[in-house]
Amino acid sequence: MNAKLTLIGTMAVACAAFQLTAMPTEEETRRAEPVVQKLLASERAALKSGKKTRSEVAVEAMKLADKAEADAEKLLLMKGAFVLYAQDGNIDKAAETMKALKAMIPDLPSQSVKNMIETALLGVSKKEDGARLYKLLDEAHIAALTKDAAPNVEYKFSYKLENGFAILTGIDPKPVGTLVIPDKIDGHKVTSISGSGYNDGSPFWSGCEQMTKIVLPAGLEIPEAFCNCKSLSSIEISKSNKKFASRDGVLYSKDFSTLFAYPKTRESIELSPKTRKVKGCAFRGCALKTAKITEGIEEVDAWNLCECPDLEWIEFPKSLKYLGQCAACGS
Repeated sequence: MNAKLTLIGTMAVACAAFQLTAMPTEEETRRAEPVVQKLLASERAALKSGKKTRSEVAVEAMKLADKAEADAEKLLLMKGAFVLYAQDGNIDKAAETMKALKAMIPDLPSQSVKNMIETALLGVSKKEDGARLYKLLDEAHIAALTKDAAPNVEYKFSYKLENGFAILTGIDPKPVGTLVIPDKIDGHKVTSISGSGYNDGSPFWSGCEQMTKIVLPAGLEIPEAFCNCKSLSSIEISKSNKKFASRDGVLYSKDFSTLFAYPKTRESIELSPKTRKVKGCAFRGCALKTAKITEGIEEVDAWNLCECPDLEWIEFPKSLKYLGQCAACGS
């Protein structure tokens, strides 16, 4: 930790990252900032001189929050305490503070929570306790995405069990907008989706033409290609997933060496420079107009550019070593 970081700097960053949409108003929050700075002046000095740790200052901030009459002052103090606890590695206390903050504002936007956690992560290692804070960020991010889903729709998933793990077999109603696949169903970790998505007979994705974004769970072990999902513009996956990762809405292996699924609405191809292999059906059904396969790609599996009716031309890189059956059959 940077011992020279002042409390006022921490508070300022926390306030900038947190945008309330309910009580208090932005004007009330702006007026409360100098008041909070004055209340914590002595604590700030103690932190700067090394007489107190961030956690000790956070305790005082929470005490002041309990006594504060103005809601804006209370919230600023609690936000500052959260950041201080997190940056001191006191993740349990940080989580408790976040819980209290959410209780105070039940409709607190998930995106605001995400921004707060990102602020707290500045200078915090992903190792050990920091990893738990990253998990909180991941959960907040997924919660924020969930709010993009069609309003007043509660999806019901059917599934089967294999070795105690859940394999999704159906969804009702068919998704519109954003769909978040749950980490668990009835206590069973979700590891895959029936049909594996690599053929157009996958029962789960049949009729999912109006799904625009999907968020995949941490426990997913078998990837999808989403062949039938013609409106899909973004694919995301939990950062806690050990096998897969997403970047710019594209699904890769964790090290980005293998492409598994590409958004169906995109008209051109842009991949990670680390990518070397394109799995079968990754581009199948895409709205591609041009397919310039990125230099560095060595393998393109079968059935990749099938059912792309708008495809005008294809260009393969010099690095290509293997081209699968019907990998470039266009429409």
